[in-house]
Amino acid sequence: MAHRSCQSSTAERKMTEKVGVVRGEIFLKHDTGWGHPESPERLVSIYGMLEQSGLSKELETIEPMRASKAEICLVHSQEHFAAVANTAGMNQFYLDGDTPASPDSFEAALFAAGSLVSLTDKVLSGKLNSGFALVRPPGHHAEQDQAMGFCLFNNVAVAAAWALKEKGLKRILIVDYDVHHGNGTQKAFYDTDQVLYMSSHRYPFYPGTGYFSETGHGRGEGFTVNVPLPGGMGDNEFDAVYSRILMPIARQYKPELILVSAGFD
Repeated sequence: MAHRSCQSSTAERKMTEKVGVVRGEIFLKHDTGWGHPESPERLVSIYGMLEQSGLSKELETIEPMRASKAEICLVHSQEHFAAVANTAGMNQFYLDGDTPASPDSFEAALFAAGSLVSLTDKVLSGKLNSGFALVRPPGHHAEQDQAMGFCLFNNVAVAAAWALKEKGLKRILIVDYDVHHGNGTQKAFYDTDQVLYMSSHRYPFYPGTGYFSETGHGRGEGFTVNVPLPGGMGDNEFDAVYSRILMPIARQYKPELILVSAGFD
């Protein structure tokens, strides 16, 4: 999800809000195999909900866009790009113990990252107020030189790095509320103050990172904020974490762009 920070009132936003959603068949072609929890059915279910609720009529559909190698390599190494590219056309191949790639996974991963870049561009240019990228494979576990945790390329990190380089932004907020900590996203921006990374997640839990003490390094000290949570928390507790801890920090930072890693597991 991408959103341009603004100062308009709630009433003004409701009247003028233009929200885009990226969706496309390419994201259903990333075949993780029978019984895998990160499956195409996740998107099919969302598509159905959007149609049944009538929300699809209120959203602007954005066509998927393919990321270039240069865009991917703003975050990932040349070696990692090549490793994922080499899976193209192959039968199911595991990049790590739980991260499969199918014949079309490389293309799907390029379109996932590229679509978030495209969506971010539309938000920053004022064509959209905000947008949601219904893409897969997911990304927040992928590190500079490693696929991990169902993730091939780090979509949100690529979009943030692109906005820093191509749009000259100085303050980007990334909010990550998956049950798992986004180790790859944190690591990508651990040494900079140009990205504020905030995460709420279950701890201890996979991937084992995201403790309170992980706060950044060098210029990035204080610009990584982790709130590790015990399992079984309810809505009231979760709301308190955001309203009393994370939102005040976000407001103080005054981001020019907000990117949300919207994990729903």
